[in-house]
Amino acid sequence: MQAFCAALGFVGYSCTPENAALQQKFLEHMSTYGLSYGTTDELHFRFDQFSKTNKHIEEKNADPTLTYVSGHNKFSTWTDAEFEHMLGKLDTPTVTENETCDLPSSIESSLDWRTRNKVQPVQNQGNCGSCWGFSVAAALESSYAILTNKTIAEAYKLSEQQFIDCVKDYHVDGTISQ
Repeated sequence: MQAFCAALGFVGYSCTPENAALQQKFLEHMSTYGLSYGTTDELHFRFDQFSKTNKHIEEKNADPTLTYVSGHNKFSTWTDAEFEHMLGKLDTPTVTENETCDLPSSIESSLDWRTRNKVQPVQNQGNCGSCWGFSVAAALESSYAILTNKTIAEAYKLSEQQFIDCVKDYHVDGTISQ
């Protein structure tokens, strides 16, 4: 087992069966997302980030009160600072008025628009900062499908690229923090 860990560049890491399993999972993650690291230090750093993310995922998935399942994605080796810098966020204006609305007398205990074919599958815009365009298009497509009682396949498919091209202030770096 020690030879296996050393061969993978995990010299100095505990090579317990649990840690070896996590290291194997990390290597599979690297393969899935085409990741490679130039130095052993970078490999160790990214493994540590992956370990933190894995722990967070396991904690979330063990919580019986949550209605979703967490999993790894291409960002599982990123730090919070890297994630925030690359994907960023726009400042949200402060709401100054209390808004209320009338709710129906009976409300379903659970509603999943995915099972009703009202939302598109998740799309990956890459790391160009155009997430706002994808979010706008998806929200409008789903709103239209819900409002007109059509499936998402019957609703309009909007062009994320047209949103990005038309909004000159944000383009593809629209949400990257400076």
